[in-house]
Amino acid sequence: MAVLDIIKRNLIQVRQDLDLDWMSADTRMRAELDLTSIDLLNLLALMTQSLGRKIMYESLLLPGGKPRPELTLGELAAFIEANLDAAAPAVKAM
Repeated sequence: MAVLDIIKRNLIQVRQDLDLDWMSADTRMRAELDLTSIDLLNLLALMTQSLGRKIMYESLLLPGGKPRPELTLGELAAFIEANLDAAAPAVKAM
């Protein structure tokens, strides 16, 4: 199953009122789906469960240390595909 399809399937678990039929890679999560920050975090947790791997989303969500204003389903799918096999970062000592 394609990553975009997994994202859509998990979105329906986060928000049952969404319609999969009109969603595409260009669908914007905030402007078109009206996802809140909590909805997005729930989606990412479901993606971790679905894929069986933890992906470090910080660079996608906080580019340059600032919150990203908008994210499309395609951008999330591409990020996951590019980082699916990346090793988890080493734990930094404090």
